[in-house]
Amino acid sequence: MKKMFLIAGLVMVASVLIGVGNRSISLLEADGPAKKTCVGFTVIEAGKGINCYGDTIRLAKRNGFYTAAK
Repeated sequence: MKKMFLIAGLVMVASVLIGVGNRSISLLEADGPAKKTCVGFTVIEAGKGINCYGDTIRLAKRNGFYTAAK
């Protein structure tokens, strides 16, 4: 009787572990890369800034605030 419970327990644990492994792989493939929204910039010195993509941009001071120069 003990052997039967031991075998049944091992089968249940193995099936759970196999199921978890397969589910996590399929979830990773379905999601794909995360999208990043880019808004704004960081001022590094007067007239220069860095946007969220890491590119250096020119800044112009208008009404006391820096804005991206065009």
